[in-house]
Amino acid sequence: MAADNNKQEATLAVISTQITMMNQNIMENFKNIREDIKSMEAANRANLESLEGRLNKRIDSTNKRVETLEKEEKDTIATKAKHGVFAGGAGAVLTYGFLELIKRLH
Repeated sequence: MAADNNKQEATLAVISTQITMMNQNIMENFKNIREDIKSMEAANRANLESLEGRLNKRIDSTNKRVETLEKEEKDTIATKAKHGVFAGGAGAVLTYGFLELIKRLH
């Protein structure tokens, strides 16, 4: 019976050692997984920041283009208004001249 107890104790010691080793391996694997997740999160964060930077540059570029187009539109409207005033004045002078010519012809 003592031999059986010694045998059982030796078997339990081996099983206990194996369980401890398995536990250590599992804990090491969890640690590695956590580190991998942190590394992936950092890489994703860096990619998102890079994407955000590129997107902000494009938005700024688009805003500058819109501002330029709006300025050009205002300048075009002002130029057309000036030309309209000039054309209206010239038309009025021509109309007055034709009326005077018609008066003199009659």
